[in-house]
Amino acid sequence: MPAFVDARDRQLLIGAVVIMLVFLGLTYVLRPVPAQQAIGSPSSYSAEWLGTKAAFLLLQQSGYRVERWESPPANLPEDAAGTTLIFAEPSERGSSAERAAVSRFVSAGGRLLVMGASGASFAPQSAAVPIPDSSLTPKPFSALLPSPLSRNAPEVTMIAPDEWPSLAPSQLAIYGKDGKPGVVWYRFGKGQVIWWAIASP
Repeated sequence: MPAFVDARDRQLLIGAVVIMLVFLGLTYVLRPVPAQQAIGSPSSYSAEWLGTKAAFLLLQQSGYRVERWESPPANLPEDAAGTTLIFAEPSERGSSAERAAVSRFVSAGGRLLVMGASGASFAPQSAAVPIPDSSLTPKPFSALLPSPLSRNAPEVTMIAPDEWPSLAPSQLAIYGKDGKPGVVWYRFGKGQVIWWAIASP
């Protein structure tokens, strides 16, 4: 036997559904909007997403002598053996005088680690170019050569990497994707240069 809903129960049911829809609409409209997370800059003072403070502190705690170099490149030490200089996507590109000073440092036996196209602007014989890419999708780069840089890391991921369009004969792609290097290594004088496509691998 079919159950009948009288008019008063039907009005009550319709009213409850309308009130529920109003509350759902208000919840959507008045919900708190999450603040967009700041990604920061690749600075050893920054603990944000692009920041390198964690790497700086890890090196310190691991027993390495680490310091923030705040002098011009012309003041780099002449005895560069055993010293690593890092340019993690600086906000300004290197001038010809700064590039010459960094070249002397590397040639004397220093190790230079540069990241992104702006970091590579300080490196001798660099070919990195900026690639505007707003995608935050991680891109995987596979190890191409056995190297101390790729030991125990068959793949790295980078977000919005810059490019190194052409390798010189003395330059090696350590990691790559679709025929494009993501990490490049080469010797210069007594030293060596390592380029990463971005400061946030």
